[in-house]
Amino acid sequence: MENFFQPTSYSHYLIGHCVGNQPAALYYHGDIMSHAYSFALISIFIYYTIKWHETPNIKYTLIAGALAGLITLIRPTNILVLVFFILWNVGSFKDLGNRMVFFLKYYKLIVVMMLAFLVVWVPQFIYWKFISGSFMFNTYGYLGGTFFFDNPQITYSLFSWRKGWLVYTPIMIFTLAGIYFLRKRTPKVFAPVLVFTLLNIYVLSSWWCWWFGGGFGLRSYIDSYGIMALGFAAILDWVINRKAIVKYSFITIFVLLFFFNLFQTQQYFTGAIHYVAMTKEAYWNTFLKKYPKPDFYDLLVWPDYPSARHGKYYTENEISIGEQKIRDGLKIESEQPENSKSIEEFEIMLRNSPSLLELLHEKAVKKGISIDSMIKIDALWLYNQQMKELEGKQ
Repeated sequence: MENFFQPTSYSHYLIGHCVGNQPAALYYHGDIMSHAYSFALISIFIYYTIKWHETPNIKYTLIAGALAGLITLIRPTNILVLVFFILWNVGSFKDLGNRMVFFLKYYKLIVVMMLAFLVVWVPQFIYWKFISGSFMFNTYGYLGGTFFFDNPQITYSLFSWRKGWLVYTPIMIFTLAGIYFLRKRTPKVFAPVLVFTLLNIYVLSSWWCWWFGGGFGLRSYIDSYGIMALGFAAILDWVINRKAIVKYSFITIFVLLFFFNLFQTQQYFTGAIHYVAMTKEAYWNTFLKKYPKPDFYDLLVWPDYPSARHGKYYTENEISIGEQKIRDGLKIESEQPENSKSIEEFEIMLRNSPSLLELLHEKAVKKGISIDSMIKIDALWLYNQQMKELEGKQ
């Protein structure tokens, strides 16, 4: 980024994105997911995209092709990075025409790049053939998964209480706003970032499970933070040259959102933000609270997965846990023996104890699972032990 922006801009980006954002949450809380690795690979791919367009040679061709292949193998939707490669340094339709001529001129290198892309997939093809008997294998299982391109859930993807990207990572608002400043600051970087971002949002929000399962916030956007960084740096670069009142107002908001992002990450760690079932009521129930309140779990609403697989969302089947208890005529007090605790109560007890959390974190690391999963496992174990003791007394 130092080729386009002042050092202060990209240093602030590194702090804001890598410390106060979702990649830090993934690393710190032990979630074993591909996003942080995709983020790193795409960031490296950006570097070699720039290098290849500056000096198209065999070295950069092989590296860029292999990186693109690995990025797509890890997460197929990330093949969209090729849009960034094609449009890099294109600022007009005339530039786009010249780019096509440029590719034709170096068509041999393009062919080599495509081969490098495919070679990365060969070990995966062999592995699939070994375990399934076929070179192609659907890793989503018999239920599969699909895209609903005619019904993208863009509003939910960005703003929903369940997993809205900008709700749980509000600092990224600056990234989207920064794309506008790219148009004036570096016009030939504006088009690839804008087109990639729009396509990325559209594709991700078209996936049947637009919330992408469990995790903190909408983790699927993490992969592309390297590209979005250009927009973030652009707005920071613009702010640096403004009057003091604008500069310090921005800095104040930036710092507040930075620490708010860190706090929400901590809330996820302690269970005050649920990994998949958040609602408006649940969000405000624990707003600025480190630990969940006793009635928090009754406000959660689990996704209706069968309906989602048909592209239907927020159906009448999605009701809060508390309402489900009322509908079923269930009362926790009547379900359990006197003085006993529910699984949820054991979870709250574990999350509210710093010493126990430290031990649970060590256990989670050893087992290679997330701290949230470890808490649930131990809460269930404690509940079962309690029930055995109560049965023995009867």
